[in-house]
Amino acid sequence: MVYGHPAKTVKNHDTLEELAVKSSQPNKVRNLIALIFHDYGFDFFQTLDLSKISLSTNSQTNFLFNRPKLSISENITKSDFETSIAPDLETSQECINEALKLANLKPNQIDKVILTGGFSQVPAFIHQLSEIFSTDKLINSNHFTSVASGLAIRAEQLFS
Repeated sequence: MVYGHPAKTVKNHDTLEELAVKSSQPNKVRNLIALIFHDYGFDFFQTLDLSKISLSTNSQTNFLFNRPKLSISENITKSDFETSIAPDLETSQECINEALKLANLKPNQIDKVILTGGFSQVPAFIHQLSEIFSTDKLINSNHFTSVASGLAIRAEQLFS
C-alpha cells in the first residue's frame, strides 16, 4: 500500500475500514479504499472514459474494472449517464450564455463552434450546442489533441 499522498494516511485508511465494518454496503467502501490506497485512480478514469465513449454510440455499456482487492461491474445506460451529466450540461449552458454576454454577441453571430475534448463527443452535449447554434456551425476537430495544439500555437505566438 502507498501512503505518499497527504490524504493516504494510516489513520484515514483505518477510518475507512471502520466505516466499511459499519456500512450497509461494506464492499463499496472497501472498493473505495482499494481505489485510493492502491493508486488505481488513473486506470479507473481511463476505464470510465472508455465507457463514456461507448455510450456515445450505444444505448448501454458494462463498466468493468477488476484489480487486486477491487472489482466493479456495473451496467450503465445512456439515460443514466445523461442524468448524471445533467449538472455539467447546465454549467456548460451557463458558461456559453456568459461568454456570449461578455462578448456582446448573439448565437447567430457565431460563425463556427469547434468541438474539442472528449465531452464534445457526448450526444447530449452536441444536441445542446445545436439548440444554441445551428448544427452546420459545429466543426469536428481532433478531439483529444486540438487543445494541446492550440496551446502550442499560442505559446509560439507569445514567445517568438
